[in-house]
Amino acid sequence: MGAQIDYFVSGARVEPTENPERNYSERLVLLPGFGAVHERPNYAPTGRAKADRELILNAPGTPRK
Repeated sequence: MGAQIDYFVSGARVEPTENPERNYSERLVLLPGFGAVHERPNYAPTGRAKADRELILNAPGTPRK
């Protein structure tokens, strides 16, 4: 099935600035303002601190999320 893919759509902000095509065998289509950029937010929690460092992870076992 992968051999039938001709284009790969990605975001201009999430690809390397120099020669991003080298990472793909398909023709790369870069859309401006598209993609998820994982930048750490400038945020400091306020209020009471939790007594424990609880981590809640949601990992559904089905394709529907």
